[in-house]
Amino acid sequence: MICRRKGVPGMGAVSEMPDADGAAERGPVRVEVENFGPIRQGAVTLKPLTVFIGPNNSGKSYMAMLVHALHQAHAPLGGMGSGVLSSGPPPGGWRPEYRAMLESIAADLSATDEAAIVTLPPALVAEAAHLLMLEVYGDGLDDALERDFASEPEELISQLAESALIGLEVGGGCTQVNLARAGNGQLEVVELPALSLGDAKIDRHVPTGRWQVVIGAAGSTIGSAGRSEPTVERIELALRAAVRRAIDEGPWERFSEPCHYIPATRSGMMQVHRTLAAGIIEQATTFGNGASARGVLTGATADLISTMLRLEPSHSGAFSAVMGEFERTITGGEVVAETLAEFAYPTISYRLNGMSIPLHRASSAVSELAPIILMLKHTIEQGDVAIIEEPEAHLHPANQAKLAHLLVRLVRRGLRLIITTHSDYLLEQLGNFVMLSGVTAESRRERHGYQEDDYLEPDDVGVYLFKPDEEAGGHVIEPVTVDQEDGIYLDEFLQVNEVLYDETVRIHRELFDQ
Repeated sequence: MICRRKGVPGMGAVSEMPDADGAAERGPVRVEVENFGPIRQGAVTLKPLTVFIGPNNSGKSYMAMLVHALHQAHAPLGGMGSGVLSSGPPPGGWRPEYRAMLESIAADLSATDEAAIVTLPPALVAEAAHLLMLEVYGDGLDDALERDFASEPEELISQLAESALIGLEVGGGCTQVNLARAGNGQLEVVELPALSLGDAKIDRHVPTGRWQVVIGAAGSTIGSAGRSEPTVERIELALRAAVRRAIDEGPWERFSEPCHYIPATRSGMMQVHRTLAAGIIEQATTFGNGASARGVLTGATADLISTMLRLEPSHSGAFSAVMGEFERTITGGEVVAETLAEFAYPTISYRLNGMSIPLHRASSAVSELAPIILMLKHTIEQGDVAIIEEPEAHLHPANQAKLAHLLVRLVRRGLRLIITTHSDYLLEQLGNFVMLSGVTAESRRERHGYQEDDYLEPDDVGVYLFKPDEEAGGHVIEPVTVDQEDGIYLDEFLQVNEVLYDETVRIHRELFDQ
């Protein structure tokens, strides 16, 4: 797995990690799995643009949905959603030695009415962080996996295995989670990073009657404040809130950003979205309620429909201008969401030459692109993560090349993208934009007809091949070479081309021999 150490980590093992304010905190995010669905083994490092390729049923969507589930599990740290982290004491309570620390701190503050600064023991802060991360990767990830896959987590284990492992490396710290058959119904967290969040203190100001928990550099207040007496219960609430913020603003910052999943089933969902209500969709999923999710919509599908029903057409997001130019180039018209008086939710149509065409009568390409266009115009913002399955679906090859240009512009403007694709046209054009990083801005503009920032550095792109393992079964994940000289290596597609070419030659020979 990710953290390659001597021996096998035990329950609750801890891996070393740099301080939250250290240089490594913005390091790569790496996700690794073993025996997870069709994937026997493999890892991906998430880049500004991450691309999954490979045969059907090879695990591309499994990995993409796992990334989404990890974001959902972390989301409460950034204040998103209803939250899987409890607002009160940690589940099971504090161990006696830490409870004693809290009681001592409360007693010190109660002994005087004067302004006070009380330093919090590093061990207490570390324990609070450890317990919060246990919640994220225990109940939080369990609920997120169940919701996203509409299955019990243990059903995601490869058929030929008894257990699966999920590993996550963020800023040098490792987390490992075990899924086992016939377990206790919960994920087993086998390793967590040792978080060092910096100095922590309680600062009480007498004139205002306010007190707060401060973690990190001087003057960086990221805790809770109040006018009430700092009792044990209030201190632990403030401490946990401050730790949440410190984790969110440190190595896990990117997980606090919204993650949007646009599945391959989007076209069909767009045809029926007007018959559904957002509340019904939410009830069709089981995020955090402990019920079985079998036989219902996946979380990604439910989220897409709910997003379409809750669109705010009047809101123009960070990518609205880019999308407007793209949709006119690709579709010749415009995908429009309008809130009409007779409906409580937006109606979606395709507008061409002044005529409004219902989405179900528009071309399949428009239906496929509609949710992508609308979300990027009205919902998705700079810094967000967007996961799009097969964005090239139903597009002519020339338009697939234009789609690659759009993806480059989105990434250059701050969107983090993960896509799955079967298109060699899309990959080849993306590879061209990687090679364009080696020419001057003037050349990109004058000789190639692009804008000066229409390029991607090789380090901006990660391409991963999900390929069958003929000997051991299942599929493995292999990185595909991306460099400035050749762009993206397309051996996977070249092999198919060679097979087709050989077949063509054999048929020609037989025809000419007759």
